[in-house]
Amino acid sequence: RESKSAASALWTTEGRKRLEEFRSRPLDGLEAFALMLDGVVLSEDLTAVVALGISTDGRKTLLDFEIAATESKESCRLLLARLSERG
Repeated sequence: RESKSAASALWTTEGRKRLEEFRSRPLDGLEAFALMLDGVVLSEDLTAVVALGISTDGRKTLLDFEIAATESKESCRLLLARLSERG
């Protein structure tokens, strides 16, 4: 049986690995006609700005997200810069 600290460490390591895989996947093959940014309030002082690609048949694909204190111009700029780098 794993200890709580070992499970927490594994979750942290795997979580970082999965997040890096998610954020590094190329987007140049995605056929989206629209990009939507939206803020999702996670707590009183934490917001996730999410980027969704929308296909012509209405399917939404989560492209990336930025965690910030608020839905700000800067958090949107950082998110869009990352997306641009990925195609």
